[in-house]
Amino acid sequence: MKQRTAVIIAGTLLFVGCASKKADEPKTIQQIQAEQGIPVTAMTIKKGSIRSIEESNGTLQGKQETVLANGVGGTLAKVHVEVGQNISAGTTVASMKMDYGSPIDPASSGYDYAKQAYDRAVKLHAEGAVSKEQVEGAKAQYEGAKLQLGQAKVLINVSAPFSGTVLEIFQSEGSKIAEKTPIVKIADLSGIKVDMQVNESSAPLFEKGQKAFVEMGTDTVWGSIDRTALSANGMTHSFRITAVFPNEKKLLKPGMFKNIGVITNEKTGVITVPFETISFGTKNSVWVINGGKAQTREVVLGVRNGTVYEIVSGLAEGDQVILSGTTLLSEGSKVLVTK
Repeated sequence: MKQRTAVIIAGTLLFVGCASKKADEPKTIQQIQAEQGIPVTAMTIKKGSIRSIEESNGTLQGKQETVLANGVGGTLAKVHVEVGQNISAGTTVASMKMDYGSPIDPASSGYDYAKQAYDRAVKLHAEGAVSKEQVEGAKAQYEGAKLQLGQAKVLINVSAPFSGTVLEIFQSEGSKIAEKTPIVKIADLSGIKVDMQVNESSAPLFEKGQKAFVEMGTDTVWGSIDRTALSANGMTHSFRITAVFPNEKKLLKPGMFKNIGVITNEKTGVITVPFETISFGTKNSVWVINGGKAQTREVVLGVRNGTVYEIVSGLAEGDQVILSGTTLLSEGSKVLVTK
């Protein structure tokens, strides 16, 4: 009897020992995931805004920009401006000296004579001494002489056609230069324009009035699309798109080559998700959490902005979309949201 009791006690101890050993064995990852859920990160859907941005580039130019040249050959007698100087429309920027004499002197004499003759004809007509036709003839001669004097001054004096800033001076005083030699470059820097060349597939996305921007260090300068070409360049088959920007701070300078962003589509009050959450295929879908379990949800995509997509249908505010950890998921998998 004692021997049998000992055997029973030994068997019991052996069973308890085996059970304790089994309970101490570590659980596999699959067991933990089955009990607690597959770790994932998720986001809760909220409505926001999205922008579709097209990018191009180009060389900045002044709002108006031109190179002024002389009307006649000769000696560059005087440059009246300096680089960086702001000038008004009509300012004389340079003066020429012609080797065979100035055309202004004879033109000025002819103008003085014609003006005196016209003034005398007007007075005599008032006294009844000359006819109206004679007055009109004197007036025509006066107007012609005035025009010739203006043309002579244009030949000798190079003037600014608009207000702006002197960007460059190409010639030195005393230089012998031929007719139509570039002397001074000026630009209206109150605004900046840039011509971009875009391909035929992107051209239809651009419209007059769309917002455009250019980044200058920590500053962003906002402008708009001013013109869109209706026909392509015959050589490059690209379309010219012109953007304009205000330039009060003078951050933008002619000659800079800059990337230009254009907002071609902008929506507010829409649902968006990161690009990486979408499974692309015949039917696009995302993983969502429904009752603590993973579920695929078919979605219809809209506007894309870089790494974000608009969801036209398939998701609603408050839905939880899984961001990472989807590689281990299957339909109905229990999930554990880690953040």
